Amino acid sequence: MKIPTVINWIALTLSILTASGMLWASEAGDSENGEIVLESAERDSMETTESAEPETGEFDVELEKMVIEGIAPTADSTSELSDIDLRLKSASTLGKTLERELGVYNASFGPGVGQPIIRGMGGPRVRVMHDGIGSHDASAMSQDHAVAAESLLADSITIHRGPATLRYGSGAIGGVVDVKHKRIPDSVPLKPIEGTAEYRYDHNPKENAGMVGIDAGKGNVAVHLDYFQRGNENTRIPGFALDEAALRKQLKTDAPLNNSKGEIKNTDGESRGSSAGISLIGDLGYIGTSYNHTYKAYGLPPGDPGGHSHVGVAPGGSDQGEAVRFAMEQRRYDVEAMLFNPIPYIESVSVKTGFVDYEHEEGESEFSVLFTNEVLETRFELEHRLIDQWSGFLGLQWQEREFLAKSPKIEGEKLIDLVPQSQIDSLGLFFTEKLDLFDELTLEFGGRYERQVTEPNAKLLKGTVFGQALEVPTRKLTHKPSSLAASITYRPFEGGSIYLAWQNSERAPDIHELYSLGPHPANRTFDIGTLDLSVERASNRELGIRYDDALISLQGNVYQKDVKDFIYQENLTSEFGFFELEGNRLVAACVKLEGCFPVFGFRGDDAEFYGYEVEIKIHPSFDWGMPHLTLFSDYVRGRFKDRTLGDVPRLPPQRYGFEVGLQKNAWQGALRFTQALAQDRPGIDETETPSYHRFDLDVSYDWHAESGQRVLLFGKASNLSDSPIRNSTSFLRNIAPEPGMSLEIGFRAYF
Repeated sequence: MKIPTVINWIALTLSILTASGMLWASEAGDSENGEIVLESAERDSMETTESAEPETGEFDVELEKMVIEGIAPTADSTSELSDIDLRLKSASTLGKTLERELGVYNASFGPGVGQPIIRGMGGPRVRVMHDGIGSHDASAMSQDHAVAAESLLADSITIHRGPATLRYGSGAIGGVVDVKHKRIPDSVPLKPIEGTAEYRYDHNPKENAGMVGIDAGKGNVAVHLDYFQRGNENTRIPGFALDEAALRKQLKTDAPLNNSKGEIKNTDGESRGSSAGISLIGDLGYIGTSYNHTYKAYGLPPGDPGGHSHVGVAPGGSDQGEAVRFAMEQRRYDVEAMLFNPIPYIESVSVKTGFVDYEHEEGESEFSVLFTNEVLETRFELEHRLIDQWSGFLGLQWQEREFLAKSPKIEGEKLIDLVPQSQIDSLGLFFTEKLDLFDELTLEFGGRYERQVTEPNAKLLKGTVFGQALEVPTRKLTHKPSSLAASITYRPFEGGSIYLAWQNSERAPDIHELYSLGPHPANRTFDIGTLDLSVERASNRELGIRYDDALISLQGNVYQKDVKDFIYQENLTSEFGFFELEGNRLVAACVKLEGCFPVFGFRGDDAEFYGYEVEIKIHPSFDWGMPHLTLFSDYVRGRFKDRTLGDVPRLPPQRYGFEVGLQKNAWQGALRFTQALAQDRPGIDETETPSYHRFDLDVSYDWHAESGQRVLLFGKASNLSDSPIRNSTSFLRNIAPEPGMSLEIGFRAYF
């Protein structure tokens, strides 16, 4: 993919909006300060407001980041983190930030990596976005790849499950995580310069993290700048890093193990990034662009428990066991425009275009793999309201992607690339509609059709596999996933609703599931793709209830999902044995663990998932404060229809617990208890994980000055009981437990 292609798309975007009548108002004389202030594009009214002087004591204007994905479906299971809640839960990885949300779990791969798992599904089935455009890193390919998203810079994070996901691509069969930020301003600040600064310190793993953001504007122009940086040492744990009994069972080996106590070696890391954006804002809409650069270097827990030492490919590699290191870098360019009320019945027209240039290198000095991903994605959406009771969206989404996972030479032999350089192009059309039949009854429905073409650049792949010269022919693959969804919501009384949702969604196989062929060092696997994989077809049914009043809030649901041709990695060790990196050959058993990988192949089998999510919150209000008590629980079970295949591997256990808290004036605090049961259905050739419990404590003080400044002071204690925790969703649960007790303090200032 060439940069001129991006320029052409941006030029096309601008020309479309200009032809549509995007005229920039310059009515500065009508406002007291010569500024034009628009309401955010996400507000329901979609109308502009008159500019005004900020009133004394009103400090929440800059914090009021509304996260409404167009018309939020009534039956959509949506949750959102923002403001104080987001600051208290913010962590170094996206999965860790979201792990307290109902139905969401953290698929950790050591402390440096954490991907969100939604209702038992992750990877390519959960789409992570930045303001509606995909993150386009390599996290969907493997659990050891970090998500290119930074919670320090987020204004809010929204999680979508169910019918609303079909707006964002067939890959969102499991759910959507949308990270909202201010890179492209959609309104002019009330003050000439506004800003945000944050610093936090976590004593485990001695992490320093901070950010600064500046928003400035005058007339019709708004500008945004931000920068963040993190750095941490090794993570401390209670007890030993290796579960030796489970590890020997998993790897079927008696090789010597060199365990570490009190810390997980090679888990130090650093990350930094910056953004710049500018927008032109008028009465009819806005248009803006932004640039972002992100760098992250981190290590994985030693893959060779025997203690072999190498220096990694990224800065920071040291004598910490087999030092598999990552160096990740991403550059992204975004253009966004919105037109308000262009013609009758059309409330808004929006275009978003993003170009992402991503790469990372993983491995050791003697063997590493380079991943590159260049993506151009464009979304066009039209929001309509034909009558007061009927509203919805029409849109299209197209994407051009070029992906490569390049393998090095071993002793002079050129391996076939882990994933060959390939072009993956897709075009999707979608619609979502909302119809208020009566005051008590709402019907929602939608659909999506997508065409995806996957084609390696080379017609013949040449290299060595298992020590033998091999030529593998390629072919062009076309998949046409389609999705339909419908829901009905009944509101029998004020504050309460019952909904029933149905969704039939399809997902095309990703490039690595089709064409992988080679060793994946960080994952410690030899991966084999399957060209004949079919489109995944999931049929989901959900029944839910919600209630909210001044004293009590309730949300709960039960769901069931049948997935035809569910794609997963099957352990083929019994058929192929193990791949030995030294010698590029197959062996029946590992003589030593260093460079010896089990063989995994992708296949599709029918599966079913079912589970529930429930939360009850009692929140009375008294003169002396506002206490609250929250009870919560969630559960997911996944198993293959062919019972001989057992359970879907690496699913989370059942969780339940409570939270007690109090808010008094600017102070608030909460103590949370979580009990997770043992995962005794880990899947074939996987190991069980024991039950655990943990206590977490959060406290904050939200100070407001009469001049408009605001400072949020916060502290949190995680895993207060210092419990040993093995995460069943992690590939490394027997090598890297979750962190022990950590104490974190910080502040966020608004000026």
